[in-house]
Amino acid sequence: MRREGHSYLWGKVVNNAGRRTSGTVTAPNRHALPVENATRITAHVLTGQVPPAGYRTPTLLLGGGLLQELPGIHVRIDEHAAGRGE
Repeated sequence: MRREGHSYLWGKVVNNAGRRTSGTVTAPNRHALPVENATRITAHVLTGQVPPAGYRTPTLLLGGGLLQELPGIHVRIDEHAAGRGE
């Protein structure tokens, strides 16, 4: 039953100049996504191709495209001009 569900995320950011970007992510259910993500990160760390000790976010470790590389992920980014509505 868990495999059939999906997660839907929405986010918006605005910089000091008023430029805004919003986006949506459709992903497998909330339990499967962290497992897949953790498995890929662990496999990468085990290759030994990691920076010296210290904290790294998944993006710093593997690059910004990690989310889009996961199976079942759909990402949509919308950029809006400064001062315009949603």
